[in-house]
Amino acid sequence: MPPEIPWAAAADRSNPTPEQPPEPGSARDEASAGLLDRVRDVARGIADRVRRALLPNDQPAGGRPSTLRVLVVDDNPDAADSLAAILELLGYTVRTCYDGASALAVSGEFRPDACLIDLAMPGMNGLDLAGEFRARAGARPLLLVATTALGAVEDRTRTALAGFHYHLTKPIETPELFAALNRFESILGRRPAEPDPPHGLAPAT
Repeated sequence: MPPEIPWAAAADRSNPTPEQPPEPGSARDEASAGLLDRVRDVARGIADRVRRALLPNDQPAGGRPSTLRVLVVDDNPDAADSLAAILELLGYTVRTCYDGASALAVSGEFRPDACLIDLAMPGMNGLDLAGEFRARAGARPLLLVATTALGAVEDRTRTALAGFHYHLTKPIETPELFAALNRFESILGRRPAEPDPPHGLAPAT
């Protein structure tokens, strides 16, 4: 889910006490809720325009109809949550984890079809996590996508040897990610094969 927007805790010179959240039901609370609703509406509009550009043959306007379950794993919560929010708005079922241990715990009941994994994470890194996912999946198809700032040849070699199907460098190119998910869903036989999305769209940040 998209990250909650924390209330500002800055204080001015005359009042060192941090600003408190508005009282439920107050006029300020209603104004804040209205602002958040407008932000969500803008996000939905952006996601819908991206969906139409990437997948012009999809008819439903409320989001991309997909059966794929996607697990996003990144120790940067902002990066993980923003990517997950876009995927959810586009119709995917998404779970988000911030470390390898919690990702393994979640994967048992979530049973993801695709895992988007950051490589440079503390504790269990993305390469080791991918190996665990592969071992647990067994013969079940599982798409592994490295989403990382590491893009050198040796980094790509390591991800290939670890069993990743794609190596995407940050900022993630949105068309490339959706093309990978589309192809995998077609391979699974859950939707007809679709042409690759057009190039030239702004990358995800």
